[in-house]
Amino acid sequence: MKNIIAVMLLSTGLFFGQDKADKPKSESKDVIQMNDQSQNKILKAEKELDDIINQEQDIQLQVQNLVKKYQDLDSKRPQAIVKVNSATEDAWKESGLDKKDYNIDVANFTFTKKPVEKK
Repeated sequence: MKNIIAVMLLSTGLFFGQDKADKPKSESKDVIQMNDQSQNKILKAEKELDDIINQEQDIQLQVQNLVKKYQDLDSKRPQAIVKVNSATEDAWKESGLDKKDYNIDVANFTFTKKPVEKK
């Protein structure tokens, strides 16, 4: 019987002690809890900021990918220019025409006679 009374007293003490521990700190004179409206306003603003930051990070990744793609393509440009020049020289050789008398029009795949200079 003494044990039951002791357990009841201890559990009652723990119950009331826990009640004090569960109370928010807002009842302290040093800490004052914001009202719900202010908390919601801050949470909404923080969510908007997070969304903006996430969008910025997505764009930064896209920019990095585009820069890499550009660099890859740009590194291939000199080889492509060499190929065009080589193909143009082959066309001159195969035509048997003299560069002094003809111009090449690569866009139209033609050779045109140079105008005669009048003296």
